Amino acid sequence: MAGEYTRGKKNSFLDMHIDFNYHPLHKMWYRHLNLLLYLNKDWKKEYGGQLKLKDLRTGEQNAIEVPFNRMIIQLTGKHTLHGYDLTHFPDGMYRTSIAAYAYSIHQHHIEKPRTTDWRPEDGNPVKKILASIYDPAVKIKNKFFGSSTAKNQ
Repeated sequence: MAGEYTRGKKNSFLDMHIDFNYHPLHKMWYRHLNLLLYLNKDWKKEYGGQLKLKDLRTGEQNAIEVPFNRMIIQLTGKHTLHGYDLTHFPDGMYRTSIAAYAYSIHQHHIEKPRTTDWRPEDGNPVKKILASIYDPAVKIKNKFFGSSTAKNQ
C-alpha cells in the first residue's frame, strides 16, 4: 500500500488521466486500486471538484460528489479515466483527500508498464501535445533523476 495527501485550492483542476500501473521503485508491484478518502468539510456541489470517471471500454461517464468522509474505491486500469474540473471554493477552503494505492506482486509484467496517461478534454492544442509526449519524457527524466512519485511514497 502506498499513498499521498492531496489539497487543491480555488481554481484547481486535474485533467482526465489513467494512472501509472507499476510502482516506480518496486517494478513488479502492479497497481489495482485507488482508495480515495475525501476530507471536504462543508463541501457544496456548487464548489465543483466532483470526481469525474470515464470507462474507455463503454464510454460510460459519471461525476461523484466529494463531501467529508466519503471514500471511493476505484479499480485502476488502462480503461479507467478520472480527474476533476475547475473548483470554485471560497478563499481558505480546499479540495482535500487522502489517496492510498493497492498493489499486487507479480513475477512477470501483466501489461506494458506506463506512466500516467493524460487525456485533457478542454481542446487546448498545447495540452494535447504535452500529453502526447508525457510518457517518454517522464521515462527519460526518471532514468537520469529518479521518480518524484517514488520519493513521495
